Amino acid sequence: MTNFHPSKTTSRSSFGILAQEPSFSVDYVLWRQSKLVVNEYYSATVLQHPVLYEFSSVIMQDPVYEINLNSSMKVISRESITVAYGEPVHPLMQFDPSDSSYLYLMTSHQVARVKVSVCDQYATCNECLAAADAYCGWCTLETRCSVQHECANFVEPNFWISASEGVRQCPSMTIIPSEINIDEENQAMIIQIHGNIPNLNGMKMSCDYGNDVTTVATAAKVPADSLNQFVYCNFLPREKYPAFPSNQDHVIVQTAVRVNGKSIVWANFTIYDCKRTGNVYPKTA
Repeated sequence: MTNFHPSKTTSRSSFGILAQEPSFSVDYVLWRQSKLVVNEYYSATVLQHPVLYEFSSVIMQDPVYEINLNSSMKVISRESITVAYGEPVHPLMQFDPSDSSYLYLMTSHQVARVKVSVCDQYATCNECLAAADAYCGWCTLETRCSVQHECANFVEPNFWISASEGVRQCPSMTIIPSEINIDEENQAMIIQIHGNIPNLNGMKMSCDYGNDVTTVATAAKVPADSLNQFVYCNFLPREKYPAFPSNQDHVIVQTAVRVNGKSIVWANFTIYDCKRTGNVYPKTA
């Protein structure tokens, strides 16, 4: 990562400051990179994290870039924003007052309304948060990467995970036990959920074993400051066990926890059959 050092000449601009978002501020920074090329910067603070918009005032120079910085002013990501190839961008920029995820830009021939971040290009929580885009975060119960206000109930704790919280906060789960003996009777299993997830107690839940097989699930009551949650699932009915491959003494089953009909987290467990082991591995059994 590199440090960003703009010039000392920085002026506050009155446009683009959104009254409904007190954490959002806008500055205009002019930084001369060389004697021939002037790159200009428009900056914003998004969820307490600085973001710069870089553009060239020289025709045919690079497009607009969104630059995300950390609290030490180190560059952590830099993404291009397509406006109009070959046209310089005017230094006057305006965030859309009705939707701050859009920016109005003026070139020589047009005014363009540009989305500042395309969060839905990231398919998983890890991809979403690793992108280090201050605008993007993981909408936990919708399992998608989005800007904050597009995620339902984002004002409630853990419905939306910001990039600053890091990929370690992405939801994951552990199945207890992770290995099941086919000869044992199993009525239920415990699922431990890690990462940032809203309190699931009282929500409509189920466990999905694939092949249209689901069972009822309930969330245990946990303290508000608990780092993990626990879900109890009725176990996969014996008659629904998947077939064992001919050359294996076990079969792997992917299980997902569904909340309001949406799979939010998943993991695998194994069903094994000791009677098959001797046939499959005769020299080691």
